[in-house]
Amino acid sequence: MGKGAFGTVYLAKYRPTNLYVALKQLEKSQVLKQRKNEAVMREKALIKKLQGTPFVIELLHTFMDETYLYFVFEHC
Repeated sequence: MGKGAFGTVYLAKYRPTNLYVALKQLEKSQVLKQRKNEAVMREKALIKKLQGTPFVIELLHTFMDETYLYFVFEHC
């Protein structure tokens, strides 16, 4: 769906709901290299704070593995 400085957004199927979602995948090494870890945490906090307001996409889930951070957003 798109590519950024240290991440990519994919169209994926969210297993708990079986619906399509936007999966944002951020490479941990690039986030740390560019010293963007605080920006990523602020992004997550801001999106969570704005949940339920009009025109703001819903954040369904976040998780990580050894290499990547993941944000699961509703697909509009």
